[in-house]
Amino acid sequence: MAGVIAAITTLITGATFDTGFRGLAGQYNRRDKLFFRQSLPHGTLRFTRLDNDATVEVAADLLRAPGDPRLGELMSLCLATQASVAQQAEFRTLWQDRVRRLLLEHADDPATIIVTRR
Repeated sequence: MAGVIAAITTLITGATFDTGFRGLAGQYNRRDKLFFRQSLPHGTLRFTRLDNDATVEVAADLLRAPGDPRLGELMSLCLATQASVAQQAEFRTLWQDRVRRLLLEHADDPATIIVTRR
């Protein structure tokens, strides 16, 4: 799970663990700036500025954009390599529809994406 979360966080912030942008003339290095700890509630990320320690926590209430009820069964079939080609296609379509709704219909919803200053 941290792999997916790390990839998304890197995409948004540019921060990485030990790879990535090395900076320009000793400035703007993005390596060694991504860390994970278990002390936050599941699904919550904390972002802290390094220049002034300002911090925000970001959480997502994914239930605000519920997935199709068929997703669970289709995912199980796909993971067990028992899904037909049609079931695999249906799973991809339903999954991508939920992602699309989260990103396009709920991204500005403060009840879906919850940002708290700390």
